[in-house]
Amino acid sequence: MAQYNFSEDWNHFFDGLETRIANRQTLEKEYNAIFRKARSIEYDNSTDSACYYYMAAILCYFFYDNTDNPDDDKYWAIDMGKTAINSATRLLQDDEEFKVLYFVFELLGFLEKIDESLISPQSLLKKVQSINQLCPHIESIENTLIKNEALRDWFNDAYYFVLYLMLVSGKLEDDIDLKIEYASELKNGSTSYNKIVAYTSLADAYFDKGDYSEAQRYAILGKDILGSLSEYDDDDSMQKYWGFCWYLYAKCQKEVGDMDFALTLLEKGALLGIPLCKKELTRLQDEGYCSNEEADDNDRKTNNYSSLEEEYGAKNAINGGLLVPNEQEYLDALKDIFDDGEISSRERKMMERLRISLGISEVRAKELEDSLQPQLTKEEQEYLEAYKDACENGAISDRSRRILDRLRVMYGISEERAQEIERL
Repeated sequence: MAQYNFSEDWNHFFDGLETRIANRQTLEKEYNAIFRKARSIEYDNSTDSACYYYMAAILCYFFYDNTDNPDDDKYWAIDMGKTAINSATRLLQDDEEFKVLYFVFELLGFLEKIDESLISPQSLLKKVQSINQLCPHIESIENTLIKNEALRDWFNDAYYFVLYLMLVSGKLEDDIDLKIEYASELKNGSTSYNKIVAYTSLADAYFDKGDYSEAQRYAILGKDILGSLSEYDDDDSMQKYWGFCWYLYAKCQKEVGDMDFALTLLEKGALLGIPLCKKELTRLQDEGYCSNEEADDNDRKTNNYSSLEEEYGAKNAINGGLLVPNEQEYLDALKDIFDDGEISSRERKMMERLRISLGISEVRAKELEDSLQPQLTKEEQEYLEAYKDACENGAISDRSRRILDRLRVMYGISEERAQEIERL
């Protein structure tokens, strides 16, 4: 039997590696040589044999990771790598590094050959769960060759990508609860695209369940991802989701009986160019919810914000978005409270309940509240920050007051204006 020294072979493994994995032919030659070594000593030295199998798998992993190689060759390398790492884990079942590489090949093979028509939601959920369970496990493994700072991010990206695939494939339309489960996970993804797909899916699912409160909440979160758009582009995939959220928001108002608000949203959506809003508005007009004069007037309006400002009033534009009735109601309530001074904790709770009942997102509510705050200059803002620091421990000491007075004079702020700032 031939004698092999794995430690020595491993020390020279990376010498000329790029040449050995330059193409499928060179990889296959190197792979077969290593695989034969592993097989020949499997019964006499199972540990070194497992390490040689691992070496063959690592070779395939680096080949796959080389972006210059053709996709078909990469798929072949995945299969070869899976064969090698399966043999390694069969011999050394408890080796943590082998487990990670085994799962890497499982995941790569799954993602590269995914076919939504062949994958059931249940099997995909199992894969999603196994990805999620492995992510924190990777961080605890030491001295792993393929471990790097991006590895957990890579697994997380794969996890969210699998969730995304199933949500956009349409296979979950008949299983609303599973759709909600997938989307609830996807919304934790770091990208805006993940979030808007998740919020749209949740809004759609809850609408189908008849839970219009939840549907409205997620529709608002979805459209808040992009904020206020001056016009709608149906060729932009993110804007399509944004437009669908807007449409669902309007549909929720109709379902809960607020037809006037629903029509307002649909008219605004139609003016922005959202096809679903246009279609729904036309349908409602045909059913008599809008007069023919109103329909003709809508047809004459141009698709931009200037026409919206004519309809709703330019003074109602806040942070690039125009106020719709529920936002105006929330703003009026804020004004009443601010007239009495600062918002108390009790009033804050009341406003939170009002925000939820009106279907206004936390982001939009903050924009509305901020619009009522007086605008400060840079110097006034610095004075306010200094004042807050001085008040941090309760009453302002004489020494702190003298420092504030010096700042006020240096910034050119009058005593009257300083008192106004301190009341903010």
